[in-house]
Amino acid sequence: MSLYRTIEKTFFNTLTKKIVGNLGFVSIPPVILALAAIRQLQSGATNIDQDTLLLVQILLWGVVAFSVFAGIFTVWFMRHLFLRPIRSMITVLTGIRERNGDISAKLPVETHDEIAEMAEAYNGFSDSLKKMIAETRRRSVNVATGATRV
Repeated sequence: MSLYRTIEKTFFNTLTKKIVGNLGFVSIPPVILALAAIRQLQSGATNIDQDTLLLVQILLWGVVAFSVFAGIFTVWFMRHLFLRPIRSMITVLTGIRERNGDISAKLPVETHDEIAEMAEAYNGFSDSLKKMIAETRRRSVNVATGATRV
Protein backbone atom coordinates (compact mmCIF):
# COMPACT_ATOMS: atom_id res chain seq x y z
CA MET A 1 0.00 0.00 0.00
CA SER A 2 1.39 3.38 -0.93
CA LEU A 3 2.24 5.99 1.69
CA TYR A 4 -0.57 8.22 0.43
CA ARG A 5 -3.17 5.46 0.76
CA THR A 6 -1.90 4.54 4.24
CA ILE A 7 -2.13 8.15 5.42
CA GLU A 8 -5.56 8.57 3.82
CA LYS A 9 -6.91 5.37 5.34
CA THR A 10 -5.48 6.13 8.80
CA PHE A 11 -6.10 9.86 9.23
CA PHE A 12 -8.43 11.11 6.46
CA ASN A 13 -11.00 8.34 6.07
CA THR A 14 -14.01 10.66 5.92
CA LEU A 15 -14.78 13.67 3.79
CA THR A 16 -15.12 15.78 6.93
CA LYS A 17 -11.61 14.85 8.08
CA LYS A 18 -10.29 15.68 4.62
CA ILE A 19 -11.93 19.10 4.59
CA VAL A 20 -10.82 19.94 8.15
CA GLY A 21 -7.30 18.67 7.49
CA ASN A 22 -6.92 20.72 4.34
CA LEU A 23 -8.34 23.88 5.85
CA GLY A 24 -6.16 23.39 8.93
CA PHE A 25 -3.15 23.09 6.63
CA VAL A 26 -3.97 26.53 5.24
CA SER A 27 -5.01 28.14 8.55
CA ILE A 28 -2.22 27.08 10.90
CA PRO A 29 0.72 29.03 9.33
CA PRO A 30 -0.89 32.48 9.80
CA VAL A 31 -1.63 31.62 13.43
CA ILE A 32 1.97 30.55 14.00
CA LEU A 33 3.16 33.74 12.34
CA ALA A 34 0.90 35.90 14.48
CA LEU A 35 2.11 34.18 17.65
CA ALA A 36 5.75 34.54 16.58
CA ALA A 37 5.24 38.21 15.74
CA ILE A 38 3.53 38.88 19.05
CA ARG A 39 6.29 37.11 20.96
CA GLN A 40 8.97 38.98 19.04
CA LEU A 41 7.29 42.32 19.61
CA GLN A 42 6.74 41.58 23.31
CA SER A 43 10.39 40.69 23.82
CA GLY A 44 11.36 44.21 22.73
CA ALA A 45 8.22 45.96 23.93
CA THR A 46 9.85 49.29 24.70
CA ASN A 47 12.32 49.58 21.88
CA ILE A 48 11.86 47.84 18.52
CA ASP A 49 14.87 48.16 16.25
CA GLN A 50 14.91 48.10 12.45
CA ASP A 51 16.31 44.54 12.30
CA THR A 52 13.38 43.19 14.33
CA LEU A 53 10.86 45.00 12.16
CA LEU A 54 12.55 43.69 9.03
CA LEU A 55 12.47 40.14 10.43
CA VAL A 56 8.75 40.47 11.22
CA GLN A 57 8.05 41.80 7.70
CA ILE A 58 9.99 38.94 6.11
CA LEU A 59 8.08 36.43 8.23
CA LEU A 60 4.77 38.06 7.32
CA TRP A 61 5.48 38.04 3.60
CA GLY A 62 6.73 34.46 3.80
CA VAL A 63 3.57 33.32 5.50
CA VAL A 64 1.41 35.28 3.08
CA ALA A 65 3.18 33.66 0.12
CA PHE A 66 2.92 30.23 1.72
CA SER A 67 -0.77 30.76 2.52
CA VAL A 68 -1.55 31.79 -1.05
CA PHE A 69 0.31 28.77 -2.41
CA ALA A 70 -1.27 26.47 0.19
CA GLY A 71 -4.73 27.84 -0.62
CA ILE A 72 -4.32 27.20 -4.34
CA PHE A 73 -2.89 23.75 -3.64
CA THR A 74 -5.74 22.94 -1.24
CA VAL A 75 -8.39 23.86 -3.79
CA TRP A 76 -6.67 21.69 -6.41
CA PHE A 77 -6.15 18.81 -3.96
CA MET A 78 -9.72 18.85 -2.65
CA ARG A 79 -11.05 18.85 -6.20
CA HIS A 80 -8.79 15.86 -6.88
CA LEU A 81 -9.98 14.08 -3.73
CA PHE A 82 -13.67 14.51 -4.49
CA LEU A 83 -13.90 14.61 -8.27
CA ARG A 84 -11.57 11.72 -9.20
CA PRO A 85 -13.70 8.97 -7.62
CA ILE A 86 -16.97 10.65 -8.57
CA ARG A 87 -15.91 10.95 -12.23
CA SER A 88 -14.95 7.26 -12.24
CA MET A 89 -18.39 6.38 -10.88
CA ILE A 90 -20.10 8.57 -13.46
CA THR A 91 -18.16 6.80 -16.23
CA VAL A 92 -19.24 3.36 -14.97
CA LEU A 93 -22.88 4.38 -14.42
CA THR A 94 -23.06 6.02 -17.86
CA GLY A 95 -21.67 2.80 -19.34
CA ILE A 96 -24.38 0.80 -17.57
CA ARG A 97 -27.05 3.10 -19.01
CA GLU A 98 -25.55 2.89 -22.51
CA ARG A 99 -25.46 -0.93 -22.35
CA ASN A 100 -29.20 -1.03 -21.61
CA GLY A 101 -28.85 -1.67 -17.89
CA ASP A 102 -26.04 -4.24 -17.92
CA ILE A 103 -25.18 -4.18 -14.23
CA SER A 104 -22.11 -6.38 -14.47
CA ALA A 105 -19.79 -3.38 -14.10
CA LYS A 106 -18.46 -2.54 -10.64
CA LEU A 107 -17.94 0.95 -9.29
CA PRO A 108 -14.27 1.59 -8.51
CA VAL A 109 -13.31 1.97 -4.84
CA GLU A 110 -10.48 4.50 -5.03
CA THR A 111 -10.59 6.21 -1.63
CA HIS A 112 -11.22 5.38 2.01
CA ASP A 113 -14.18 7.62 2.85
CA GLU A 114 -17.93 7.96 2.30
CA ILE A 115 -17.48 7.92 -1.48
CA ALA A 116 -15.84 4.49 -1.16
CA GLU A 117 -18.67 3.34 1.12
CA MET A 118 -21.16 4.46 -1.53
CA ALA A 119 -19.30 2.52 -4.24
CA GLU A 120 -19.14 -0.59 -2.05
CA ALA A 121 -22.86 -0.29 -1.23
CA TYR A 122 -23.72 -0.06 -4.93
CA ASN A 123 -21.46 -3.02 -5.74
CA GLY A 124 -23.21 -5.07 -3.02
CA PHE A 125 -26.61 -3.99 -4.36
CA SER A 126 -25.52 -4.92 -7.89
CA ASP A 127 -24.36 -8.38 -6.73
CA SER A 128 -27.68 -8.99 -4.93
CA LEU A 129 -29.63 -7.86 -7.97
CA LYS A 130 -27.63 -10.16 -10.25
CA LYS A 131 -28.36 -13.11 -7.92
CA MET A 132 -32.10 -12.27 -7.89
CA ILE A 133 -32.14 -12.05 -11.69
CA ALA A 134 -30.31 -15.37 -12.00
CA GLU A 135 -32.73 -17.02 -9.55
CA THR A 136 -35.74 -15.56 -11.40
CA ARG A 137 -34.30 -16.80 -14.71
CA ARG A 138 -33.74 -20.29 -13.23
CA ARG A 139 -37.31 -20.41 -11.91
CA SER A 140 -38.81 -19.23 -15.19
CA VAL A 141 -36.86 -21.96 -17.02
CA ASN A 142 -38.27 -24.50 -14.54
CA VAL A 143 -41.80 -23.15 -15.13
CA ALA A 144 -41.30 -23.28 -18.92
CA THR A 145 -39.96 -26.82 -18.68
CA GLY A 146 -42.92 -27.87 -16.49
CA ALA A 147 -45.38 -26.20 -18.85
CA THR A 148 -43.84 -28.04 -21.81
CA ARG A 149 -44.19 -31.36 -20.01
CA VAL A 150 -47.85 -30.68 -19.22
